[in-house]
Amino acid sequence: MSMKNIVPHFNVSTTTHEPLPEFGGGKAILFHSADRKRLAASFRESGKLRMTMPFDDFSYVVGGSAKIIVDEGKPVSLGAGDVFYLKQGQDVQFDLSDDFHVVTMLMSDDPIEV
Repeated sequence: MSMKNIVPHFNVSTTTHEPLPEFGGGKAILFHSADRKRLAASFRESGKLRMTMPFDDFSYVVGGSAKIIVDEGKPVSLGAGDVFYLKQGQDVQFDLSDDFHVVTMLMSDDPIEV
C-alpha cells in the first residue's frame, strides 16, 4: 500500500497522551515528517514557563486558557477556539491553566524533538 493515501488522524479528546512532565502534561504525536522538521500533535500542558522558541508553532486552543507574553510585549490572553502563531527565536513567557490543550503544527529548518 502506498503511503501517499494514508491520512494520519485521531480524536484529540480521546486519544492517549504520553507523559510530558517538563510541561506539566502530555503529548500525542499525529505526524512527524521523515526529515523531522515538521510535527503535528496534541499537547496538554499546564503551569508557567519561559522559552526561546526553537521552532515555528501554529496552534489551535482546544481547551483551557493561557496568557502569553512575547519578547516582553503586551500579554495576550487565549482560550478555546483561539489560534496563535509563534516564530522561531521569539522569547515567550507562558502562563497555562491546568486544563490547557492545543492542537499544534511545529515547523523548523532543523529536526524537531519533543
